[in-house]
Amino acid sequence: MSAEKADFYKALYPAFKFGLDRKFDRTVIGAENIPDQPAMYTPNHIKFVDSLLVAASYTEETGIPLRFGAKQEYFDGRGLDDH
Repeated sequence: MSAEKADFYKALYPAFKFGLDRKFDRTVIGAENIPDQPAMYTPNHIKFVDSLLVAASYTEETGIPLRFGAKQEYFDGRGLDDH
């Protein structure tokens, strides 16, 4: 990711967090189990917002941005059931 794109996302984060906090009551349970080394986090739900909630919560707990991969269907507008 380019530095410009990273700065853009970083600038948007306060508004993003405000929206999540207004819409969802989030509580992190088990933060002490987050490893101090690379790991893979895999939300097991089909809604895109689940991945965003995991990424935001991880970043808030650790201070480290979480990057994640996502299925193309999240972005192309066809939905998850279309093949």
